Amino acid sequence: MKLLEGKAIAGKILREVKKEIKSRGIKPGLAVVLVGNDPASELYVNLKSVAARKAGIKFNLVRFSEKAGEKSVIATIKKLNADGQTHGIIVQLPLPEKFHTQKIINTVDLKKDVDGLHTKSHRGFLAGKPGVYPTFPLAIMKMVESINTCLKGKKAVIIANSKGFGMAMRRAFELKKASAEYILSKDFDKNLGKLEKADVLVTAVGKPGLIKGEMLKKGVVVVDGGISKKGSKVLGDVDFDSVKNVASFLSPVPDGVGPVTIACLLQNVVNLSTNSIKAVIFDMDGVISDTQRLHSDVESKMFKEYGIDISPEEITAKFAGIPDFVYTEDVFKKYGVQVDLDEVIADKWQEVTEIMQKEIIPVPGVQELIEELHSKYKLAVGSSSIAKFVNIALEKLNIRDKFDAVVTIDDVKNGKPDPEIFLLAAKKLGVKPEECVVIEDGRSGMQAAKAAGMKCIGLVKDKTSKDYPADILVESLSEIDISIFNNGYQNR
Repeated sequence: MKLLEGKAIAGKILREVKKEIKSRGIKPGLAVVLVGNDPASELYVNLKSVAARKAGIKFNLVRFSEKAGEKSVIATIKKLNADGQTHGIIVQLPLPEKFHTQKIINTVDLKKDVDGLHTKSHRGFLAGKPGVYPTFPLAIMKMVESINTCLKGKKAVIIANSKGFGMAMRRAFELKKASAEYILSKDFDKNLGKLEKADVLVTAVGKPGLIKGEMLKKGVVVVDGGISKKGSKVLGDVDFDSVKNVASFLSPVPDGVGPVTIACLLQNVVNLSTNSIKAVIFDMDGVISDTQRLHSDVESKMFKEYGIDISPEEITAKFAGIPDFVYTEDVFKKYGVQVDLDEVIADKWQEVTEIMQKEIIPVPGVQELIEELHSKYKLAVGSSSIAKFVNIALEKLNIRDKFDAVVTIDDVKNGKPDPEIFLLAAKKLGVKPEECVVIEDGRSGMQAAKAAGMKCIGLVKDKTSKDYPADILVESLSEIDISIFNNGYQNR
């Protein structure tokens, strides 16, 4: 059994938060509303304060005595909503019993609901709408994802005190293509048989010793989000001694989910402090269509007519299969063949066009994704092809009218990733680089996107690879949930 060390996972997130704040030159602000003097709440607020200040986030604690009226708390929250230097607001829970908790939380502006506890935030997350990823579920998913296992097809079981948390966790696992169900703590004893089927078990109830090893199957991943005190000890829901002999991974209490939750909270603050994503840039070759393969086929046939035997695969690997014939002249020179290059290219353009009209096919899921995105965001396509070629392909796929800009220069210059293609796309769209997300399938393109200061989604076959610099890796475009494009953009 290996421990899911929360401090290590949180440390990585906080380093990224600090780096992003520094690189963007932003000054995020977090306000915490604390009512009363609950000792546990005081401790949690202090931990948030220390972590925020270390990361470079301005921390503002607004205190109320237990005797304060609900109206005064609400009035203060409304002032924080209007404060331009406050980007995230949380109401520290629990509130004293006399307060209407959800009413107060719902006073927080949705754009500043950093915990994701507003009723509309919760419903939006469940519906897949843009918004903040709820902090606690996000922290749990970060812990599960830290073991670098594919969740697709796995079974997750969540033990929860409330339907709200159970539904949010179910949605979080479904975003990863796992099947999931939640069990309310009051129904726990009636559903013990479901626990032994779980590949991943999440519990957040606050009942020490609730989960025992004999309830679980060998190799299960267990995330313990429960917390309670017994004397001076802080305990989780899991009977550690019995579960450690069964689980493959287990989070400790304390120092498990807690530190990661604070780190995710601060990441959400940074997300809310930056501009929303306004544009999505698609790579043409490999993300929208198979244009590179078609062009490589044509070039291979062309070279063979002049006695040069190069396969389509070699063209793609060695000469990048560039559809504007950039490398054609180099090949002819290498093999000592004298031709009128303009005449050859003019002749082959017709063949390329005819083949494309017959054979070009979209990457599965791309037309649906573009249709879903184009009404909400500005769209651009980037390609190393010339514009004529790209436009023919887009027209053939019936998606040309969905794009606001087409940029056609290479993303590699002098053998190194070049961000110019993406910077030019942002300029044409009238947005800032940090307001863009790039969808790419090549390492060099991903590196170029990151160099441009943009978020990047990598369409790759092996999501566990460490070589891809994308923020998010997917194996198919249908895995992309558009809620990640706005303030809720996270490394999910």
